[in-house]
Amino acid sequence: MFKVIFKSLIKVYNYTSMFFGIVIPILCFHILPDINILEDPLSIFGIKDDTKILWISFNILISLSILSIGYESNKMIKDVENNKILNIINYLSVISLILSAIINMNFRILHLTLASIFFLLSTLYIFLYGYFYKNIRYSVSILSMFVVSINTILILLVFYFDISYGLFEVFFILNLITWYLFMIKKVIK
Repeated sequence: MFKVIFKSLIKVYNYTSMFFGIVIPILCFHILPDINILEDPLSIFGIKDDTKILWISFNILISLSILSIGYESNKMIKDVENNKILNIINYLSVISLILSAIINMNFRILHLTLASIFFLLSTLYIFLYGYFYKNIRYSVSILSMFVVSINTILILLVFYFDISYGLFEVFFILNLITWYLFMIKKVIK
């Protein structure tokens, strides 16, 4: 009984976190309307006094949600070695996201390194999950490959057009939210 209630609470938490994953960046743009997404990365919300606490809280909230969804969905991978690989990548990406929230843009190089590690590890996690899960459910594999392809194209466009990471971060977050919502709905029981 307790296990069912706990799993239900975790699911509600994860859905709520994904909802806030969309709402909080919009709220931050509303609080600071002078921020230009083409010139400034989203991490700028972490150094502005009006949005600092909100932005750090959002990153920690979404990190814990990513951790729990990853942990639950990894249980569907029956191969122990593949499961360990996915868990390590998931933990490292969550740690890098939390650290990039705490270490703000005032420490630019360290922050950008941690954020890049998060983006790369999250994309690698989604790719490997789709690859390891391909014999069980094709829809997960197809969505995983689609999300990874979009994220890769976005990274290349950022470098090609030499624009800010802000626009890339928005689409990356939307891609992650789409994938994790799909995982909550289709994979996690």
